[in-house]
Amino acid sequence: MPAKKPINKKRRGATSGATVAALERKEEAVRMRKNGLSFQAIGEALGVSKQAAHGLVTGAMREHIETTKEEAEQLVALEEMRLDDLLRAWLPAALTGDDKAAGIVLKVGERRSKLRGLDAASKTELTGKDGGPLASVVASTPLDLSKLSAEQLSTLEGILKQAAPSEEH
Repeated sequence: MPAKKPINKKRRGATSGATVAALERKEEAVRMRKNGLSFQAIGEALGVSKQAAHGLVTGAMREHIETTKEEAEQLVALEEMRLDDLLRAWLPAALTGDDKAAGIVLKVGERRSKLRGLDAASKTELTGKDGGPLASVVASTPLDLSKLSAEQLSTLEGILKQAAPSEEH
């Protein structure tokens, strides 16, 4: 007969009074931090050090992030299973020339690509001739600003200030 393992009396159950109190203290620390309190103030309110207050808040945030990631992964997996079901249902008809089925299969593929981030945005940079800077139309073309209202001139001035090269040395 195998030997019995000793019972660890220090182990807390998920609903023990100490565990519930620790969870409530962590939630209170997070609530105070969301309300803008410093870690020092949180520590004083909870009767713990600034470092302990920081640990309560960052620990709770790590747990929240981990839970959120797990939930997101589960949602992605569920959505992919739905897409697989749709693909199995419509692909045979699409392969025989059914236009409606082909459209649905393409939409399933597009949705899967978006879900997996395969269609990430690409960076586009505007350049002038031979990859150089864009030519300034304003500088090379005379303009009659007298045709603009005061409001339009003010707007134009703001745009020109934003577009002006920075004066970094």
